[in-house]
Amino acid sequence: MSARDIALLMQKLDVEGVVRRTPIHEKDNMRSAGRDEHYFSVGRDALRNILISMVEARLFKVQRILDFPSGYGRVTRWLRAGFPEAEIHVGDIWTDAVKWAATEFRADIIEGNKDFSARFDVQYDVIFCGSLLTHLPAPMGLKLLDFLRSQLSVGGIALVSACGRKNLEWERTHFNEKVFETPERLAELTRVYESGRYAFAPYPGQTDYGRSFTPIPWFHDYVVSNPGIVMTRFSERAWDDNQDLLVLKRIS
Repeated sequence: MSARDIALLMQKLDVEGVVRRTPIHEKDNMRSAGRDEHYFSVGRDALRNILISMVEARLFKVQRILDFPSGYGRVTRWLRAGFPEAEIHVGDIWTDAVKWAATEFRADIIEGNKDFSARFDVQYDVIFCGSLLTHLPAPMGLKLLDFLRSQLSVGGIALVSACGRKNLEWERTHFNEKVFETPERLAELTRVYESGRYAFAPYPGQTDYGRSFTPIPWFHDYVVSNPGIVMTRFSERAWDDNQDLLVLKRIS
């Protein structure tokens, strides 16, 4: 399926029209003042990547989807429009946001925990995990991937966004002293990333939450150590021309 085919499919489903009629919660911090078009485009791009990844993974029937973390539904609204008959689940540590998104977009809520140790009887054909690994240290990142893998149905796919080369370059030119302290520390994180290792800097006063930069060799090592999954796609800057996207498919 080409990019044109996907655009035509979304047009046929009137995805754009459906989404434009959905409200945006006033507390949605993914929405910047005066940037509604960008807000919508990020969700649209998530759906586009899901459709592309489905074709590449030979996944042609979707009955159950998980948006995790969902927030106030920046992506969920596109999932509901693109898969109107699917069962959609949402999850996030922001309780009010999840409740609102579930009500607004006909979704069910999953109750997880911060260390990703919870497991659910339900399994998913598609999981979209945007902007979560991007904030975790490596041990928590592994636990997140384990959680996503365990919740996939056989043949199902998980899309996971990660920060990469573009994000490191942006941080270099828009240096954030509160997070990286010194340019030398950011340079060291860049060297770690370029060596194929997971690079992480905690936010001030925290240990398990900050900024992470994840190279493809780290993902490759994870897949090799888990033979029940395969990597069907890794695309730099695939989501919003910003974050990289990894796609895992469960094969057994």
